[in-house]
Amino acid sequence: MVWSLGEHLVLATIAFPLLVRVLLKDAREYTLTDGDLTQIDAFEALADTPRFTCPPADARGSLDSHWRRVRGEAQRSMAIKRAVAEWEQENKNRSGDEPDNETDQ
Repeated sequence: MVWSLGEHLVLATIAFPLLVRVLLKDAREYTLTDGDLTQIDAFEALADTPRFTCPPADARGSLDSHWRRVRGEAQRSMAIKRAVAEWEQENKNRSGDEPDNETDQ
């Protein structure tokens, strides 16, 4: 896929601030927020979307955009991963607290 000049500029307006934040994080001057992480995760999906500067064909209002959609999907994915990790950790902690049934008999 070849991007137009306008598409390059849109990608740069998203990528440049994220790049600066990552460099600041690496210098221990900044902590990435959930919003930063979501945008980083969503960036590639946006770049892979054909005609991402145009409104989606099934747009649901003037504020609907491909960027809003891929960010929303990245937010859902992050929330699911966290919930699963918390559930697994809770189950791991519980299994360590319960007595072994074989030794109780």
